[in-house]
Formats: sequence, structure tokens, C-alpha cells
Amino acid sequence: MAAADKITPLVAELEEIIASCRQHEQHYADELAKVHPKFAYSARNLAHYRAFRRKARNRLQRRLMNLGLSRLAKAESHVLPSLHATQQLLQLLGGSQYQSTFEAPEMSIKKARRLLKRNVRTLLNRRPKRRRSRIMVTMPTEAAHDRDLIRKMLEAGMNAARINCAHDSPEAWKAMIDNIRAVSAEMEIPCVVAMDLGGPKIRTGAIEPGPELMKVRPPKNARGIVIMPADVWLGAEAPPEFKHVVPVDLDTPLAPVQLLHFVDARGKKRQLMVEEAQGSGYRATLRQTTYFETGIPLYADAKRKEKVGQVGMLPAIEGSIFLMEGDRLKLTAEPVIANHRSHLQRDPQVIPEIQCTNEQVFGDVEADQPVIMDDGKFSGIIRETAPRHLVMEITQVRGGGAKLRAGKGINFPQSALTVRGLTPKDREDLAFVVEHADIVNMSFVNAPEDVHDLLGAIDELGATGTVGVVLKIETERAYLKLPRILLAGMQTYPLGIMIARGDLALEVGWHNLALTQREIMKLCHAAHVPDIWATQVFENLAKQGVPSRAEMTDVWVAQRSECVMLNKGPFITDAIRMLDMILTKMEPYRDKNDDLLPVFERAMR
Repeated sequence: MAAADKITPLVAELEEIIASCRQHEQHYADELAKVHPKFAYSARNLAHYRAFRRKARNRLQRRLMNLGLSRLAKAESHVLPSLHATQQLLQLLGGSQYQSTFEAPEMSIKKARRLLKRNVRTLLNRRPKRRRSRIMVTMPTEAAHDRDLIRKMLEAGMNAARINCAHDSPEAWKAMIDNIRAVSAEMEIPCVVAMDLGGPKIRTGAIEPGPELMKVRPPKNARGIVIMPADVWLGAEAPPEFKHVVPVDLDTPLAPVQLLHFVDARGKKRQLMVEEAQGSGYRATLRQTTYFETGIPLYADAKRKEKVGQVGMLPAIEGSIFLMEGDRLKLTAEPVIANHRSHLQRDPQVIPEIQCTNEQVFGDVEADQPVIMDDGKFSGIIRETAPRHLVMEITQVRGGGAKLRAGKGINFPQSALTVRGLTPKDREDLAFVVEHADIVNMSFVNAPEDVHDLLGAIDELGATGTVGVVLKIETERAYLKLPRILLAGMQTYPLGIMIARGDLALEVGWHNLALTQREIMKLCHAAHVPDIWATQVFENLAKQGVPSRAEMTDVWVAQRSECVMLNKGPFITDAIRMLDMILTKMEPYRDKNDDLLPVFERAMR
């Protein structure tokens, strides 16, 4: 039996921690008094967990481990019960007659662990038979008219459908939801519907369109030799198998095996072979890389004397501004149309400008603060501030130089932005959401006040308690205020947290993302609030059909969450099926944050 003089200090330290937990209840007294009755214990446990984490407990944990006791490393969901149980074991182990002055906790460890399961079931419906984690999938526009697509998603393992209010229309949303409900009932597979409010957007403004060009490149081998001609459709309505469609305005009909001569947009002489007429157009072939442009004349002869028509109206290339390291860019509140040709001059005296779509940021951003654009493609420092504009210096660009396009996100990770989380459009969309969906996802939550705004708007619509709420954590400010954001959200029931890892990575820094998402999950666990692991899960698989090795490891960590979210893509059913298989296979090895030890699946030698 361990010596009493080794046990007594540990018992005393646990007494100190328990006292700190009680004090933290008083610290959060106002928030705790307002939480939903079903979150009453959970809110207090969150306060206890904050108290437990106020100091480093490494020494205590090592000493407990050396005695063969719990290190309290996984006590998030039952802090006081774990402390009390460890304290009692220490007293027995040391043979001490010391009696605790603190009463036994109101809930057992077993009952505390059950709270999270209850809350997950209420928010996301009952769990699938073979796994604990649910799968949420973002709905593409096709879901509004393609029930077979939804059927395939449900068969593959989808448990929740996400609709983004930033895209499509209320008519399309309603069609999607009707299809989801109908197919879910038909297949007897439960599927909840979650809708994202768009939230405030800080993005680059419009850029004038580029030239009306189309590049056609025949396939080549490794030596650059054309191995087969490129098929080109000449006309308006093209069969679906044609990738390249060139509209033409013809003076005379074309004939099969007719050769068309022209000069492309780069001044290169080129030839098109008309292979056959098909309905209202022609199938032609091209053996050299060609840049078509609106209005290029087409001739029947090599000397270009007999004109037979011209290239019709081509779509303009999406405008962009090419930026390199060391360049400066002006972000303005004015609704300017950025000039895509400004970067061609490469004149250091000419600073290209582009609109920043949210005017609130100009009063919040200070000089020397960082700015990140287009998911990290561009990084820079604010060099000049003014009431209606900012000037940034580009300090890092992927590849040394890249194109900045319209509608790309702008992040100010170290700026104290006063941008609020609920916009006028969000309020309009919310009326639709509470009527038709099961869950409302709130974007750009930065503070408890944002949560209060949402809950107030839901209450005004008479929908309190009829719709679940998920708060998206995507900024550093939200992460730093997460305990109070959770307590604000716990005024309603049910509640969830989405870890929006894309913007969050830009805000906290790539090197901090893994730690940040881990801490978010632990705080959610302490509050018995379901967490949703989101952004770029199986991104390559969903969009390209082949997963990366890093994605496979990412999914292994994602299994710790109550729900994993996939984005849309042409191979989305493959991604759902793969995710379902991995989560199911990993289920015997994990129970939330606890590692389990099932029998070896394969015999080892």
C-alpha cells in the first residue's frame, strides 16, 4: 500500500481543484441561470472543466498514473464525478482516515456520459446501427430534381442533408427538402435537414470580364506530339459529349471534309476540318492548339479570300488580377469594377484596386495587421488604412504569383472585427428555415451576442424549441470566446457546434489548427454538445474520385466527432460510401475520446 505521505498531497490538490470548480460556478452564475433545463448539469460541468484547465496538471496526472489510477485526461464530460472518485480511491489506497468536506457530486460518471448521447440523438436523430458518428452531406443543386441522387446518398450512408442558403433559391431549397423527406420515408432511413444561414461575407468584389476567348488543345504525349485531333462543335446547341463548343455565324452552309482557314487570337494560322453535319451544327477537328476569339473570320481558302462566316459570341474569360510577392493592392469600400488589365502594366506607381464587399471592416483593421485572401493563396500586411480603403502589401503567394478573382474570401485574423453574425438576408432566410428544416446552422459566430441575436430572431418567429441550432466556429475570436458562446447557445435545446476548419485554419494559423480543433472538441464534450467535423473531408475523393493519404488519416481523427460533414462533388456517393466504411471499421476502437482494445482483426505473427 502506498505511503500516506505520498497520498495526502494528491488528495489536497484534488480538494483545491474541486473548490476551484465550485468557484467557477459562481463566476458563470448569470449564464448558468439562463440555460435550458436539459443543459443545467452540462453548463455547470463546462464551468468545472474550465476551472480544471486553468492550471497545468501534468505533475498531478503523472503521479496518478504511477499509482495506476486515472490521469483525469478524459474527464471532460464528468469533471466533478471523476475528481470525487479519484479522491476516494486515493484515500482507500493510502489508508487515510481523512474525510472530504465536499459532498458527493450530483451525477455519476455513467449518467454524465449518457447526456451527450441523448443530446446527439435529439439534434441528429438516432445513430446508424454500425457506427456512432453521423454523416452530413452538402446538397448540390441537382438534389432539387434528382431523387435518384438522394437515394444513392442515403444508401451510401448519409444521415443528414445540409443546404446552404448562400446558394440556389427558396424554390430550389423547398424542392430539395421535399425530395429528401420523400426518399427518406420511402427507404425508411432517417435523414435530418440542416440549413446554413449565409452570414456576413467579406469577399473581393467584381472584376471586369476578360476577353471572349476559348482555348482548344489537342491531346499530346510526353514529347508534345499531338496523338489525336481535338473534337470541336461548330454551332449553338451541342451534343453532351462535346467539351469544346464554338458558336459560328455562317454566310453559307458547310460541307463534310471541308477545310476552314483562319488566324487565331495570337496571330497563328490555323485550320479546322469539318467532318460531318449533325442537325443544327457540325463536328469538326483541330490538330493544333488554338485560341478562338469572338469575330474571327473563317475562310474556305488558304489565302483567306472566300469568307464563309465568323466565330460567334464566346463567353468572356473570368476576370482576374495577377499578383506577385511585393505587389500592393488597394481594398476599397467603393463599388468599383476592378480592371483585369491593371497587372499587365507592372508599374509600381499604379496600385490595382478591388472592392471589399463588407464596409464594416475598414473601421476595424489597423496598419501592420495581416490579411489573407482566397483560402490562403495570398497573404499580406496592411500598410495603409483610411476610412474607405486599405492598402496591403502581398508578402506571400502560392507559386510566387497567382490570379486573384472576384468573390474570394478575405480574412483579417488579428483584427477585432465588429462584423455581426446575422445579416438582413439571414433573417429573411431564417423564416424559411424554421418552417422547413430540422436544424439552422449559424455562420460567422464571433461572440455570445451573435447567438443571442439568432435565438431572439427564432423566438420572434415563434419557433423556439422547434428547430435545432448549430453554431459554426470559424474565427479565432469565436474560439477564444467559445465557453461563453456555448453557454449562450445552451439557452436553447438541442444545440451543436460545427468546426469550420477552412476559415478557422486561416484565422488561427495552419500550425495551430490541429490543437485548436482538438480543444474545441474537448469543450464541446465538457458541455455535452455534439460537434460536427467540417471542411475538406475527403475533398479529393468527392471532387476527383481518388482520396489522398492525408485524407484517410484525417477521417480517422474525425471519428472522434459526433458528425462528419462532406462537401458536394461529382464523386460524392463514393466519398459517403468510403467514409461510412472507415467510420464503421473504426467503431470498435473508439468510444468518443476513449481508446478501446478489441481483439486483433487479423492474426499477427
